[in-house]
Amino acid sequence: MEKLLEKYAKLIVKTGINLQKDQTLVVTAPIEGAEFTRMIAEVAYKSGAHDVVINWVDELFTKLRYTGA
Repeated sequence: MEKLLEKYAKLIVKTGINLQKDQTLVVTAPIEGAEFTRMIAEVAYKSGAHDVVINWVDELFTKLRYTGA
């Protein structure tokens, strides 16, 4: 399963995003997808990304915030 996820990460970075050398990649992802998001970051760095910025989203916290604030 991990090899398949690595293939998807490469497909996303190289074909879907078409990340170019020295570009910054910004990813917004749920915390539940942390492992796959890290794979995408690793592929991006290996492909020459200048930086990778990950914005984590926690849906349970978001719900708490909207109902409690």
